[in-house]
Amino acid sequence: MPDDDPKLMPTMVKQPKDGQAPPDPEPSWADRLGTNYDHASSNLSLNEQERKVYLHHLNNLHKGGVKNEDGTTSTFRAITAGIGDKTYVLPTVWNNKIVSNEQAIKRAKMEGLDNYPSYPSHEQALKRYMQIHDYMEGDLR
Repeated sequence: MPDDDPKLMPTMVKQPKDGQAPPDPEPSWADRLGTNYDHASSNLSLNEQERKVYLHHLNNLHKGGVKNEDGTTSTFRAITAGIGDKTYVLPTVWNNKIVSNEQAIKRAKMEGLDNYPSYPSHEQALKRYMQIHDYMEGDLR
């Protein structure tokens, strides 16, 4: 994917690996209309991996998200995972289904951990995710 402005990039589909079904396409700029993506990106100076996390949320949101028993909707449900000398923020909602932490880590590794935001510590990862989450939550209102 080119390093151009993500607002202008067309929807891209990654090629499947090892006979797997292709992943869902990333949301296009039109899918982001009415969301907080642009505000989060500029106000928080999101890096490439953080923007991908936000797009993961929007992809699930566009499909309706996961309806929780308490009436709320989940579109990302982050976990932090210490792998090597980094702490990653990884989604546990994939294609509008909640997966176990182990499955989330496995899927992230299959897609490449370099696609997910990483931080030097759990505390920094959690703090940064909560900043991003505040914008994501606004998309659900």
